[in-house]
Amino acid sequence: MAVRNYTTRHLISPMERWEVENTLKIHLSTAPPPSAELDLQLVLAQIKFTKISIRALEDAMFQIRPRRSYELEAEVTRLYVVRQDLGCKLFPINSLPVELLNKIFRSAILDPPFATSEERMLAISWVCRRWRAVTLADSTLWGSLQFKDPPNFERTLTFMQRAGNARLDVRIIEGFMSNVDGMPYQVTAERMNALMNLLQPKASQIRKLIVYVSDPASALIPLVKLRNSSLTSLERFDLRRTGEPTVWAPPPAWPPEFRDPNTLGNGDLPQMTFLILGGISIDWSRTTFRNLRQLELYSHKMSLCPTPQQWCRLLEACPTLYKISLDGSGPQWDWPSLEGVRKVRLPLLRELIIGTMSLRFIQFVITYLDAPGLMDLMLFELDGEDYGPLIQMLIGRFPKVVLLSLYNVEIFSSTPNLSSLVLWLDSMPKVVMLKLTQFRPILSQALLQDPREFRENKKAGAEDAVDADATPVPREWPDETQSERPMIVCPELKVLQFTAPDQNAVVTLVGNRHTLGAPFRSVYVQRKWMVSITPESFKALETYAMRFLTIEETGWERAPEEEMIHRDMSLSSPGPSIYKRT
Repeated sequence: MAVRNYTTRHLISPMERWEVENTLKIHLSTAPPPSAELDLQLVLAQIKFTKISIRALEDAMFQIRPRRSYELEAEVTRLYVVRQDLGCKLFPINSLPVELLNKIFRSAILDPPFATSEERMLAISWVCRRWRAVTLADSTLWGSLQFKDPPNFERTLTFMQRAGNARLDVRIIEGFMSNVDGMPYQVTAERMNALMNLLQPKASQIRKLIVYVSDPASALIPLVKLRNSSLTSLERFDLRRTGEPTVWAPPPAWPPEFRDPNTLGNGDLPQMTFLILGGISIDWSRTTFRNLRQLELYSHKMSLCPTPQQWCRLLEACPTLYKISLDGSGPQWDWPSLEGVRKVRLPLLRELIIGTMSLRFIQFVITYLDAPGLMDLMLFELDGEDYGPLIQMLIGRFPKVVLLSLYNVEIFSSTPNLSSLVLWLDSMPKVVMLKLTQFRPILSQALLQDPREFRENKKAGAEDAVDADATPVPREWPDETQSERPMIVCPELKVLQFTAPDQNAVVTLVGNRHTLGAPFRSVYVQRKWMVSITPESFKALETYAMRFLTIEETGWERAPEEEMIHRDMSLSSPGPSIYKRT
């Protein structure tokens, strides 16, 4: 008999593949109405019997793997729903006082990870008369305003009225908005102007303002309308222009209030912790930040970026910064060299995402950052030239990195670049997880090197001539009889996640790390790429790694190991947590 193995791939089946909500509706529609008198012993016995049945069916599903049974999966899903219903019967929730019900409802409606509180709010308020009375009396529950109903926004405005003086979380996301017929529409300047006229009187209550629109004028209107408002409650501001061109500036013929950068509110933002700007800039000289934990800037024209002095002032005023994400944006680059760049110490910075920059620009931006506690580093879309000098610059800069992501980073094959890569990886001995989109041969080779010879060459000042076409010499291990034990870069590296795979390179890397005594514990590939992996490669990866698994490509799903890394990062950085996704 096969041994039951609870791998991640096994545990997600079959609940993720079935419409559990529809199954629950079917079950409740056929179940007898709830009774005031409940035999608790009978319910407990039914729960025990249901658990035993689920276990037996799961064992049967495990025995027939990799084959699947529609009937078994359907029955397991039905029993999960039955067990959930029986568990609810054991807890008479309506006997709780209103204060506890409020806490439960707030936890269910307002907590992340996904901000779909409007649907949850309505679902809870429709359960029974008592729940509706409790929810209507709690103004905090109605503060999530998602403008996605038809353009008169009757439902959202009802929510706003019920929220009273409570703080508001406002989302205007063009992709979620639709007409009465369900068809999506573009948020024009006129429509955005009308929306902001409704929100302007409530400006002091706004806690979160999230706006994603494609039209440039529509994206500027929130800043224009709120430029003189007191945003004393604002904690998160997320404004993104999603249309083309990606990098854009207002035409000179536009009115001054649209052409010139505006302050965010009246410029004083005492509660602001999250600032995200995509394709739209603000007046950096007259807007003051003091408590930022997350700063994200995307696709800004260089002339609209903060000056080096403003950038330093921003970083120095926010020593609690936890995450910085820069996509083609950063401080204005007005110096021909890196001489004179002032480093800013950011002791709590844990996550840095940076890319879509030229070599000199990204070197300029990174020079500002003194972040010895950085744990998550992502470099992306760095191509069109050799970024080997960037790798050399990063040696020893972030020694505590645990999660390293390299998405399309071009490093020419040369002996100096191989040396830089090995020394850079060697300077990050705590790396546990590596995420890649391309397997460049030089990176795969660097991950198999003994770093000691490269350290010695660096101490001796050895330099080789740069040859972009050179192929690095493969590593030769000492004889097994030698007492000196071989070493390898990133000895703690246990998790690999890749996309757009060169499967031969993946198999070679995973197999060689296994041979060298530093095997991967888990290897993840996006689900859509599984069909391109040959049976031979699949078998090899399952042989060399303890687990070879798939992961969704939605951007929301994280591997369990990555979730644990982010929890540890959050715990290691004092201050308001940004671990929960909103």
